[in-house]
Amino acid sequence: MFGAIGIALPGMVFQLAKSTNTDDFIRFLKFLRSKSGVSRDKTLYLVIDNHSAHKSERALDAMERLSFREVFMPTYSPEFNCIETLWGVTKKRVREKLLHSTHELDKADFNALLKNVHRKVDWDLCDKIATTANRDYIYQHLSKSKPDLK
Repeated sequence: MFGAIGIALPGMVFQLAKSTNTDDFIRFLKFLRSKSGVSRDKTLYLVIDNHSAHKSERALDAMERLSFREVFMPTYSPEFNCIETLWGVTKKRVREKLLHSTHELDKADFNALLKNVHRKVDWDLCDKIATTANRDYIYQHLSKSKPDLK
């Protein structure tokens, strides 16, 4: 599964995938661009971890073609990546639901579960998390003054 949050997105965006390889990551990038509602002539900044699929030559080429500018997080630093907090909440709630489930979840059930988790997320808290270490790191990394993201 791939997921993203951001000011250019309509809340959390998830996409199920069979793996986290380069091909599936590139499919997610295309999906993410389509969900952003931002024209391709505008660059979107993509804060990502150092997974090999994110750093492959094909993925980097795809990000350039799709007008993404990648910002790689420091190695082993999930605390800087605000979606990691959401993954934690999501995984906990999914596990709780699965423990009480008597059947396997199909794709529709899983998507419904994710949407239910999404509705329960405290977006004000997420914004506070995203505005601390994550944004400070990005600004420092980009060596630019802090833009008004609100």
